[in-house]
Parts: sequence; C-alpha cells; structure tokens
Amino acid sequence: MAPRPKSTKPKKTAKQAADDAEQRAAKAPKAKTEPKAVAAPKPVAAPRNDDLDRALFLTYLPKLAFAEQAIRQAKEAIAVIYKEANQHGFSKKDFDEVKKLQGAEGEKVKKAAIVRSLRIARWLGMDLGAQLDMFEQDERVPAADRCYEEGKTMAMSGQSLKTDHAPETEQYRETVRGWHDGQAIISRGFKKLHPAVAEDEADKAAKAAARKAEQDKDAAAFDAPASGVAMTRAEFEAQKLQQQTS
Repeated sequence: MAPRPKSTKPKKTAKQAADDAEQRAAKAPKAKTEPKAVAAPKPVAAPRNDDLDRALFLTYLPKLAFAEQAIRQAKEAIAVIYKEANQHGFSKKDFDEVKKLQGAEGEKVKKAAIVRSLRIARWLGMDLGAQLDMFEQDERVPAADRCYEEGKTMAMSGQSLKTDHAPETEQYRETVRGWHDGQAIISRGFKKLHPAVAEDEADKAAKAAARKAEQDKDAAAFDAPASGVAMTRAEFEAQKLQQQTS
C-alpha cells in the first residue's frame, strides 16, 4: 500500500483553530429549549342510549312522510297545470323556454343560438337563412315600448304594478299604461279552448253520458219487480236471454 502524500497546507495555529470552532458554533442551529406542548387527552364518548336513539330516529319518519307526500302532491298539481295548458295549445317546452329566457343573459344566449341556426340554414341554401340579417342587426327596442310590454306582462302574470322609474318620466307612464291594458285583457276572460280540443272534450262527455245512461237502464231493469222471486244478477241475465230467444 502506497503511503499517503503529505498535506501541503500550512497547519493552523491554536488561535486559528479556536476561532474556527467559535464560528462553527455560532452557525450551528440552537437546540430548542421550549418544552413540547402536551396534547390534550381526547374526550371519551359517552355511551349511547339505545332508547333515546330509537326515539330520535322515529321522530324523523313522519317528517319525511309529510315531505314526500308534499312532493307527490306538487308533482300531481304540476301535471294538472300542464294538462290544462296543453288544452289551450301550450306545451311543456313552451314553459321550459321561459326558464331559458329569464335572467340577465337569457335573451342574449337565445339570440346567439337563433343567429347560429339561421347561419347554418343560409349555408344550406334554405329560405330560413334569409332572416339572418334581421337578427344580426343590433336593433334596440325603445325604452318606452319595453316598459309598456313589461307593465302588460306584470298585469297578466298577476303581479302588482311596480316600477323604479320616476313618475314624471315616459317610461313610468308607459309601464302604468301597459299594466292597465293587461288588467283589461284579464278582466275580459281567457280565450276558449281550441275547436279541436273542445270537440274532443265534448265527445268524451257524450260517451260518458251514454255509458251512464246504459248503466242506469240496466239497473232499472234489474231492480224492477218481475215475478217477485229473488234472484242474483247472473240468474236475471240468464232469464232475460231466455226471454229474448224464446
């Protein structure tokens, strides 16, 4: 094994070695002398009372039953409303359209969708595409006209007259005028059912009345005194059949 080469660095003096040791001691991280926080013991869970848990659980059952019943009744009421609206020519999609149009951005989103559809129709060479220019123009409805329509809608929706416009402005006057016009339309009554729907409803009523008359006739014939001998319905029908064939 070859001997290690001797170092050529000059040896440090005792003072230099002491200074270096002092500098290393200053740079070394100081040991934490603060005592560690002792974690608080976890609270021991109190034993559960089965009877109390049972009583508490059972109190929720009638609440849930009541809420579920309310949901069923609400769904039934909604179905009836849609059925009545359909008889007047309004579909569920019409009311879904209202939800899309309402809100600050509803009208803008709908207009953008219409413009897109008309543009595609134009690309396909359809006549519908000729309406694109009309929708692309940024035509704004005059404020007074819009206020009139808003007032009219409020009245027809059963809302009270409400506007933020000052009484001396034209917007206020048009809102009031529209509201009163809407009230006048409501007071005249709603339009009658569509003729086809009215005819269908009349046909249903006529068939129901015919069935009721036939049932009453059968009941009268069955209840009428014949021979004074009590018999069952089946016996009566058999006797009537025999009389018809004899």
